[in-house]
Amino acid sequence: MAPPMLWLLIFFIVPLIIVLGYSFCISEATGGVKLEFTLGHYRLAFEGMYLYIFLKSFLYAGITTVITLAISFPMAYYMAFASPRMKMVMMLMIILPFWTNFLIRMYSLMTLLGESGLINSMLLNLGIVDEPLPMMNNSFGMYVGFVYWNLPFMILPIASSLDRIDVSLLEASLDLGASGRRL
Repeated sequence: MAPPMLWLLIFFIVPLIIVLGYSFCISEATGGVKLEFTLGHYRLAFEGMYLYIFLKSFLYAGITTVITLAISFPMAYYMAFASPRMKMVMMLMIILPFWTNFLIRMYSLMTLLGESGLINSMLLNLGIVDEPLPMMNNSFGMYVGFVYWNLPFMILPIASSLDRIDVSLLEASLDLGASGRRL
């Protein structure tokens, strides 16, 4: 345990303590700090623009979580009760994007969601819209990116938990009169 703990101490705990210490010091215009105690940085964090950004971040996180859960639970449910072959195919499809760099995946979303992207081109060619829809550089694009990034991290644990459900319990509930919706 000593080598990992030493590594953690040197590269995580010590820098964290230094940053925490700097947060209680006075900032100078040159970028340095005066070693005088102040709570000004924390007071500033809970005022005006910073508080608004902080609360908006929680709103984005909450909405992203709800959307990701709404998409991932049905997928995880199907995956948990699918045949072993289908389970492997779905697992591969979920894990496959991890083999690609994050930036490349985000740029691929840009080619899909951009004004001249695949989705807008299809909508324009089919005559569904007259002008390209703004799907990037706004909340919609941000939610698509966040959900796309977090989806595997929610599908896999839910599917793993659902996979551990004893099927005989589901069969017993059906025998006792539970409908398919109550399973």
